[in-house]
Amino acid sequence: MTKLYNLSQRFVQTMGQLRQQLGAAGGQDKILVLAGDGSFCNRTCLRAPRERTQLIARARKDAGLCFRAPQDSRRFYDTPKFTPEQVRQDESRPWKQTKIFYGGKRRKIRSKDLAAASRYGC
Repeated sequence: MTKLYNLSQRFVQTMGQLRQQLGAAGGQDKILVLAGDGSFCNRTCLRAPRERTQLIARARKDAGLCFRAPQDSRRFYDTPKFTPEQVRQDESRPWKQTKIFYGGKRRKIRSKDLAAASRYGC
């Protein structure tokens, strides 16, 4: 019973409700962007079906990550793994800078883009 009513399941339900409300308010073509902490960086939240919705979740710097396996593979996940800390320290990947609106004002943030064809073997 707890697996049906845990925080992640509730978040997925709320995410769907927000998407419907945005569409009803005239935002059918808009992309809903949601941000969550590490507790939402899990299989339940990341695998949930999301139309026109992007989920950004903070992960631990030592979290083991990987890409999805190639289409011709029987695996779901690819075997090479990497961590957010490895990406952060990778000098061959440039930092990108953008502005976001948060806390009542525009703020500059830095990020790195990790494409599917990366030097981490994925």
